[in-house]
Amino acid sequence: MSSTTTNKAGSASAQQSNAKPGLRKPVFVKVSDLKPGTSGHTLVVKVINATTVLQKGRSVSQHLRQSRISECLIGDETGTILFTARNEQVDLMKPDTTVIIRNAKIDMFKGSMRLAVDKWGRIEVIESAKFVVKENNNLSLVEYELVTMSSTTTNKAGAALAQQSNAKPGLRKPVFVKVSDLKPGTSGHTLVVKVINAATVLQKGRSVSQHLRQTRISECLIGDDTGTILFTARNEQVDLMKPDTTVILRNAKIDMFKGSMRLAVDKWGRIEVTEPAKFVVKENNNLSLVEYELVSVVEE
Repeated sequence: MSSTTTNKAGSASAQQSNAKPGLRKPVFVKVSDLKPGTSGHTLVVKVINATTVLQKGRSVSQHLRQSRISECLIGDETGTILFTARNEQVDLMKPDTTVIIRNAKIDMFKGSMRLAVDKWGRIEVIESAKFVVKENNNLSLVEYELVTMSSTTTNKAGAALAQQSNAKPGLRKPVFVKVSDLKPGTSGHTLVVKVINAATVLQKGRSVSQHLRQTRISECLIGDDTGTILFTARNEQVDLMKPDTTVILRNAKIDMFKGSMRLAVDKWGRIEVTEPAKFVVKENNNLSLVEYELVSVVEE
């Protein structure tokens, strides 16, 4: 029995060593099926428009290698998405062209999806498709925020540590909150606010001397239809937080200053100027005027 088993095992090993990669028919998907972190997509789309975002190299100098990048809006009858075309791909992704994109992947850029094809995929120009593109469902306008996925609780400590070490950050659509929802010690807030006023509290550096690094801090009163709060703007953020501007604050956090709340955005968040909001700011509910005191919690 043992020799027979050995022979079978040797035969199986020989078959595995001589195994060749197989082929399968591609599974076509629709634009609306695309999700963050996925790859291996094959789809038929029309190119709606293409915008050059980078061009350097031989067109500028014969001594530089040519690099070209275009952002192309593509779509089918279920929706649209931005496609990042690189170098030779730019010549294929012309407006009003129908293409098959094979083995495409989803990249993330500033929290939104972009479709791309690397060296493992390809683009083929084909006859014009008959479908009408659904242009009012642009997947690249949906913004996601990065979250850490916690591992499942387990009785085995070793397995738990292994799961945590292999944990990968996930993506989720941001949940917008109101100013009145903000609490001390919290973070990860996304909200739309209007800037009411801004006061410079610190400015030093290049405006005083060219040898000093520029540092700027402004305290900005911001708010929405539920209340107001002071926002601490630092350096480049100061230029965005102008009075009467509407902004989206992403991944903001609450800092405490002399017992009262201040909203801030560090390197893990961002500020985006957006279209003027229609709400009227509720200025009689300033959360930064509420003072808190530190207390020790006694465990029973």
